[in-house]
Amino acid sequence: MKSKAKEPVKIRFKTLANGNRSIYLDIYKDGKRRYEFLKLYLIPQKTPFDKQQNEVTLRTANAIKSKRIIELANGDAGIIDRSAYEKMPLAQLMVIFGEEKRKKSQSLNRYRTVASTAKSLEEYRKGTRLCDIDKDYCIGYAEYLTTAENKRMDGKLSKTTRQCYFGTLNAALNFAVRRGFIIQNPVSLMEKDERPHRGKVQRDYLSIEELQAMITTKTSPKAKKPFLFSCFTGLRFGDVMRLTWSNIVTENGITKVHIITEKTLEPVFIPIPNLAIIPERGNASEGDHVFCQLTNTMVNRYIVKWAEDAGVKGKHVTFHTARHTYATMLLSKGADLYTVSKLLGHTEIKTTQIYAEIIDKKKEEAANLLNDII
Repeated sequence: MKSKAKEPVKIRFKTLANGNRSIYLDIYKDGKRRYEFLKLYLIPQKTPFDKQQNEVTLRTANAIKSKRIIELANGDAGIIDRSAYEKMPLAQLMVIFGEEKRKKSQSLNRYRTVASTAKSLEEYRKGTRLCDIDKDYCIGYAEYLTTAENKRMDGKLSKTTRQCYFGTLNAALNFAVRRGFIIQNPVSLMEKDERPHRGKVQRDYLSIEELQAMITTKTSPKAKKPFLFSCFTGLRFGDVMRLTWSNIVTENGITKVHIITEKTLEPVFIPIPNLAIIPERGNASEGDHVFCQLTNTMVNRYIVKWAEDAGVKGKHVTFHTARHTYATMLLSKGADLYTVSKLLGHTEIKTTQIYAEIIDKKKEEAANLLNDII
């Protein structure tokens, strides 16, 4: 009976005094064993957010493990054996690519996008290897995305999600080319109209009257406080959930949020216009979270019902609506485009220009109300 070959790299855990579990690799080669501590930690799962964070951490550890196995297989000469790489499962490439994204961007959201895309690719065609991916595969995946179901939202994937997933596959294949895993990215052979397109995105925002109506309407404080905080600071959901009391600073009598945004890694200093939108700190320490830890899906369930109760009609109100509301309120009150861009943490002014176009359109509509007077 053949004995099963031992895995050269294994994931191990070490429990620390604070209850966290440190993750390290047990690497065995040529009769020698060494350990690599990854500086990754599993935390006690007290909230859904903790569980989600641990899942991301474990995927990261597995990505590093896969990378080390490949490095051992290649030996120390640095010679690329493309025939071996071409047999690599696409799922494994996505794990390695996701880890690279996490290291470069320090963004959990971007890492989660890679993980979601990987899951979608497995649902499209399970067990795909790099050598199986050609132009027809890519065209088929693009077509699959138009019919794929969004199980969380009980419907089809949105145009934005379809473009996002396909764009992530394209980026992963470009990464594979740069690494020497494959010679060419098959997506580059596709015609423009064969790829998913995002289309025009509608940016719903609340008018000042609608926002005031929501402020006076009761809902769960777990959703209400972070949503209103975003309406008056423009922070994205991920940044609001990451906020600790150390990010709230008071200088010269002005209380501000000081944070490096998760998506763009841009530092922002945002004045808080009303301290009532901040929860009571009580005995919380500097490292404690400001807001109750929830997932975006959970918060949006509250927000949809809350908006309906407040009488907001004809708008798809989600947590991100708060950010759009912040931008349009500032511009409608006379703030200049450059200042708004800096407050939002945009890296390019053209991103902010979209909000200015919304305001200009509203001004035109208001002016046209006078057309019938004369």
